[in-house]
Amino acid sequence: MVFAKDDLMVKSKVADKYLSSASGRFFARHIAILLGIIIMLTSCYTAEQPKYYEVFEVSGSAYQRGYLHGKHFSNKIRSLYTMLLTSSIFPYLNRERPDVASVLLRYQEEKYLNGQFSYNLMLESGKNLLKTIPQEYIDELHGVADGASLPFEQILILNTFFDTMMAFRSITLFIKLVQSPVLLSVEFLGDLDSDGKDNNSDGVIDEKGEGLIDPYEPSPYAGMVEVPIDAKIRFILDDKLEGVDPATIRIQLNDKVYTAGDECIRIYPYAREGKTIEVIFTPPGGLPKAAVVPLIIQAYDLNRIVDPPPIHARFMRDERITFTTEGYGAKTYEVANRGVSDGRTQPPSIGFAVKDDATKDGHLLVAHHFAMLDANASHKHTVLFVHHLPSGKSFAFLGWAGVIWGFSGMNSDGLVYLVNSSDTLNNPFVDQFNKGLIFAELLSSGVPVGIMGREMLAGSADVDQALGYLEQTKSTFGWNMLLADKNRRTLAVELDSNITNDSKGGCFYFTPDSSNPDNLDQWGRPLGSAAPGDLHIASHYQRNLDDIDYQLMDFHVRPQRYWSSFYFRSLRAFYNLGNEISNRYGRLDLQQVIEVLRDPNLVDIRDSMNAAVYEPELLKIHFAMGQVPATSGPFMEFDFSGEPQR
Repeated sequence: MVFAKDDLMVKSKVADKYLSSASGRFFARHIAILLGIIIMLTSCYTAEQPKYYEVFEVSGSAYQRGYLHGKHFSNKIRSLYTMLLTSSIFPYLNRERPDVASVLLRYQEEKYLNGQFSYNLMLESGKNLLKTIPQEYIDELHGVADGASLPFEQILILNTFFDTMMAFRSITLFIKLVQSPVLLSVEFLGDLDSDGKDNNSDGVIDEKGEGLIDPYEPSPYAGMVEVPIDAKIRFILDDKLEGVDPATIRIQLNDKVYTAGDECIRIYPYAREGKTIEVIFTPPGGLPKAAVVPLIIQAYDLNRIVDPPPIHARFMRDERITFTTEGYGAKTYEVANRGVSDGRTQPPSIGFAVKDDATKDGHLLVAHHFAMLDANASHKHTVLFVHHLPSGKSFAFLGWAGVIWGFSGMNSDGLVYLVNSSDTLNNPFVDQFNKGLIFAELLSSGVPVGIMGREMLAGSADVDQALGYLEQTKSTFGWNMLLADKNRRTLAVELDSNITNDSKGGCFYFTPDSSNPDNLDQWGRPLGSAAPGDLHIASHYQRNLDDIDYQLMDFHVRPQRYWSSFYFRSLRAFYNLGNEISNRYGRLDLQQVIEVLRDPNLVDIRDSMNAAVYEPELLKIHFAMGQVPATSGPFMEFDFSGEPQR
């Protein structure tokens, strides 16, 4: 309906007269309320996500700082415990009890039944860790519990469950995998024995069986090079118990997936009455010429497990083999086993430091993106904690309500640490299994990784002091750390629990300095560096390659690369990160580093927890958290001389 200007004026006067009356005022109030509700409801469609993060500064004794923490975040601590542990982690781990109880008799006891397995496992492990957690942190945990009016047991579990869960996850995954199909060998069928090339880069041309990888070895590099484009690929798979299910064979070549029943896959019994099978794969249309080709193979066994439901088989880890075809012209160790981003798996945590000629102004920038188990909960409880100690030293770390540590942080001396998990069977759970066998009790030991980070921030002024602490401290699990300080010193550290009493004490490290052979791989190339101005890590070992390797009863306890579900994902993220750094060399500044962290090939879109860029020389932290992925939001700034700039 359209009104003329005069009509609007008349109607306006009538409205004014009506609204001046009592009934009009009553009507106006209700119209205003109704309009307010409509505006509020419609604005929901355009409103930004709530700001879940908070900056929280505390000072005083350890107990006082903990009490202030607990009191301020009381509701959020309850919420995090319920959403992350009670509703997510505990039910997930409870499903693992049947597998664990089938090997370890203790976990058949009644106290671990009826959904109580996870809680009691975490509590017992947390209490054992109290033996090695410094007293000041125990005091702080008591302060958090008292301030939040929560049982100390719950705060203890919230602060130790990650270390326990990672070691527990490793041993349960190992138990599953040793009962699942395994890839015994890979053979490229063609004229590799007579093509005049060194296909396996062993320095010998055309030796017998040159196209055969037996036994199959997971590798960060290509397994074969200069493969004929008409080659077929032969796999031998075995399952010790039930046998491999031929119907579940799955092969991915580049981004194309082929399954049992496709014309290109032929399956034959091989040994042990069909428990070992032979798979012949003929790539449709042949292989691309002069190309890097990634291939993934997977299979299930014939077992049908009923507990936990639903009925399911055991499946092998995706095994990724990369090779090149004739004309590419590179050796095996010159070709990264990168794979392709196909949406099935997400990148793990990454970290890097750039300085000198890598950056635009020569200054040091240290970046971290931690991804593990957001579970649609962690990002809603994020906090940048700033502690001012009685001694005068201050430090900050990215954490969560109720948790007194984080996976990265910086102190007022300009020391930065960041940590990624790195799967290893060199951990306390395996040690106890080694000593107690079927009577073993799964208890974590050592200093929790977050407490290690706090200890470095509180007691170390530079990288050398932090490394000295790490060399003397027992780790609860496998961790990849990156340390940096305001003097532009950078160091990558790989830790395990050293249950084999290795002379290196479970602490391995390297820098970008290519003049030191300890920083180089077996071919003389820098570990984790494109050039002296950068150092980058992901979630797999680069120096500690043989973290553990021994026979235990019928179990072959093997290094990380043979079983970790993070291994191939980490390789892909590591190589992609290296490319991003190399492509921006000499141009890297704060904004460029943030762009690297936001690269889609480096972001876990499901379990991203937080991200940060540290400037040790300026004592500034730029952090992103409170959303998933963390890097999708803005990076806030904090420095030790002022309030965060919002």
